[in-house]
Amino acid sequence: MSCDGADLETPIVADVDGEACRARDLRLQDLKEESAEEFELSFFGGRVTHGARVKRALQVTGLLLLGLALFFCLFRDRTLIPTMKEEFAPLNAAELGANATENATINEAKKEATKEKEAPKDCHTAVPGDSCYGAVLWHKWIGLIEQPFKYNITRQANRHTVQEWLWQNKQAGCQRPCPGEYPVPTVPSAAAPRIYCFSVARGGEEMDAMFMQRQSGTGIFGCNGYDVYSDQSINIDGYMTKLIPSTAAGVSVDQTAANSQVFMKTWLDILNGNFWYTYDFLAKVDPDAVLFADRLRWHVQSRVGQNVFFLNCAVHAPAMYGAVEVFSKASLGAYKDSHARCEQSLPFWSWGEDRYMQECLKMLGVVPISDYNNNVRDARCWGSDCGNKGAVAFHAYKTVNSWYHCYLASA
Repeated sequence: MSCDGADLETPIVADVDGEACRARDLRLQDLKEESAEEFELSFFGGRVTHGARVKRALQVTGLLLLGLALFFCLFRDRTLIPTMKEEFAPLNAAELGANATENATINEAKKEATKEKEAPKDCHTAVPGDSCYGAVLWHKWIGLIEQPFKYNITRQANRHTVQEWLWQNKQAGCQRPCPGEYPVPTVPSAAAPRIYCFSVARGGEEMDAMFMQRQSGTGIFGCNGYDVYSDQSINIDGYMTKLIPSTAAGVSVDQTAANSQVFMKTWLDILNGNFWYTYDFLAKVDPDAVLFADRLRWHVQSRVGQNVFFLNCAVHAPAMYGAVEVFSKASLGAYKDSHARCEQSLPFWSWGEDRYMQECLKMLGVVPISDYNNNVRDARCWGSDCGNKGAVAFHAYKTVNSWYHCYLASA
């Protein structure tokens, strides 16, 4: 049998040419084994077949292509990724302030949103000018004091509670008040001439008068600027009193309060600052004096820039009664510079502060201006008639309900 057409799968058959065929078959077998070995490769110390190598190569190629695609997308627009410097550079003061402001604004907006969410949809807190606002003040400062039996709330009730009571009883057109702070009238800061007013108040009725004036925008709270001095730190609807060591006073030789030292310290506290010089006039007002600040402006407007103070009673002799004392800033500048002369020469410890200031300023050359026409209507001078629609002030109304009655009668 010939070897022609025989392949590696055909068994070897002995024949005449048996030796030649066997040699051919052995050679073909060697070639097959060498071919198989060529398809084996060493990979990381092991051996893999050609198919496994192709599979790994495809996996690596796929990962490389995916990485290149991500790299291209990210860096195509550099604004998408900040540089390392931009990412990790410390914020400067302006940036920190801006961030703080932004955060505060966001927090405030959240608070307001929370308030709106919590507030009843049909609520309305009365504001100055509303009929309900005036009714709230009347019931708090007059009704609850004079006729407490008509209410199921006490005199200590705040304005929210009073408005709630009015709403429940369908009075003055009041609605249910909303949560949050109850408003107070704004200060007429642009009114001219500019007047700064202050009171020295003790606890009790005097401090009640300060709260009522604050809530109604009357008395010293109708001036361009104001302060309440006290030996107690009290929050008067958002305004904090200014502390002085003591408000105690004896009795003067005139049978009035021997309070010169209390006010001497208060005046120096004011004058040692700088704010007072932004006003044209300064007025010391007793808590029991019913002051109309707009009428006072009319009385003093012709004296702006002059070195003067004002006398307001002449029943016994021309004098400045202490219920309302008004001074130009020039006159107080003279007092600030030379008050030691007065303290060394005048018996201030036995006088009321109004007499002390009058005599001191005259000693320093300040001009007293007689102003008796519709100025202060004092029970100790010409009497106090709250029906007068033109007087600057009325004195003395030592209970808060009588104070407010007088104001309403003259307004």
